Amino acid sequence: MTPAAKVLLVFPQAFEQNTVPPLGISLLAACLRAAGHEVELLDLTVEPLHRRDFGQYCLVGMTLLCTNFPNGAELARRIRRDNPSVPIVAGGPFADVCPREVLETGAFDLVAHGEGERCLLELIDALRSGKDFGGIPGLSFYREGKIVRTPSRPMLEDLDALPFPAYELLPMIRYPRHSIMASRGCPWNCIFCDRGPAESRKVRFLNSCWNVIRLCCCHALFDPPDVRPASPAARAP
Repeated sequence: MTPAAKVLLVFPQAFEQNTVPPLGISLLAACLRAAGHEVELLDLTVEPLHRRDFGQYCLVGMTLLCTNFPNGAELARRIRRDNPSVPIVAGGPFADVCPREVLETGAFDLVAHGEGERCLLELIDALRSGKDFGGIPGLSFYREGKIVRTPSRPMLEDLDALPFPAYELLPMIRYPRHSIMASRGCPWNCIFCDRGPAESRKVRFLNSCWNVIRLCCCHALFDPPDVRPASPAARAP
């Protein structure tokens, strides 16, 4: 059995403060903890970067958008300078669409494409056991001086199987609104959408009863003033 890992997932500083807790890294954290790993979350749009030992982590992951890519790359360079052996992985819309730009910074080791819940678990298992990660679907990385992209990973069909986001790892009091995931995927093809190929054209919904439970849990745990469904298709015209 692969030993437990300690992972840091970061939402880098952007132009504006997040008004809702970052759902992506919160879900990833919940999946990692369900597999027995230790996880820390850091949303640099609402909290400062205090001094920390990045060498304690077996992996650092970052969610990259076009608005936080420069700050994310700078943070990755700082981590790389002092901790050259710590793998740094980029995910999110910008990394998914522009893996070459991300990898050419020299600060990131890998880009994770699409939905990362299964990809990250398999990657950590490979890193901890010393196995080659080249066979893991949904990754881009340098090999022999060239960028290699492994085959795409199938989208998750059963969204109800995903755990409740690990919001308790974030400073929830700093977000004026909270959100729950209602669906993934979008049938539209808007040219201005930031999701790019990360979104499937096939819309997948969570069970309505399960979402009511999530909504009740969110209110019971954090007492937010406003909870809104996170649904890509609902943002389209």
